[in-house]
Amino acid sequence: MKEVFEKTPFGKKLKSVVQSTGKFSLKNELIYKVTADFGHSDIKKGDYIHFDKLHKCELEVYDKTGQSKSVVWLDGIVNQQKTDKLDPKRTIKV
Repeated sequence: MKEVFEKTPFGKKLKSVVQSTGKFSLKNELIYKVTADFGHSDIKKGDYIHFDKLHKCELEVYDKTGQSKSVVWLDGIVNQQKTDKLDPKRTIKV
């Protein structure tokens, strides 16, 4: 996530509203909790995010219960194709 926070305007904005949970996804990606709304349509206060290390170009977004919610490119645009194909059983432990 350091690369995201430092290299993109969206990442710099996102950095100011997330906090590390100290927990990791099944793919060993650090999970962050969104602590405040910042004007993004798919990332809200209480959601969780992590960087997708496999594709290295997107964030995976989960709701406050840990249910997968959306996939967002590193510039903040929702990857609608991947979001539409999300497995409803895909979750993270929060």
